[in-house]
Amino acid sequence: MLRAAILSATTVSLVPVAVQASAAHDARRACLAAQVPLQNAALVQTEAGTHRIAVTVRNDLDWPINGIRIAWDFSVAGEIVLSDDIGSYIPDTIAPGESRDFSFYAPTPPVSADRGTLAAVTIDVADTQGNQYVNDVRVMGGGWTNLSSAMECNLS
Repeated sequence: MLRAAILSATTVSLVPVAVQASAAHDARRACLAAQVPLQNAALVQTEAGTHRIAVTVRNDLDWPINGIRIAWDFSVAGEIVLSDDIGSYIPDTIAPGESRDFSFYAPTPPVSADRGTLAAVTIDVADTQGNQYVNDVRVMGGGWTNLSSAMECNLS
């Protein structure tokens, strides 16, 4: 059983820009999904009316990350009832090979969290300077920049 851990990370607002996902973005996201996998994803209730997406983040990149953006869907009987993407700055970087429990705010589901299925995937990360690897959204504050990272994601 995964317990909810509310960390001292600062949640940031992600504002979509009118940019269509390009093949390059798709390739970068596919690499991140493989190299920064999310394990033990769960929608958990921390107190009455408050929910969190709890995951274990593993950094299999060759470089540390200090921000992560995930996309998630909560489904009931095969139908998506909640969906979002959210990012968070990580005050203490996640080093290569390191795993860390993490949680994000989630709205209250229309049914009990244990009656649905949660799917979550990494869609962007920030390097130690806060620069985004995929960089397809405009980020507002929280230690992220709107610059592209020079780091690379390589599937081994």
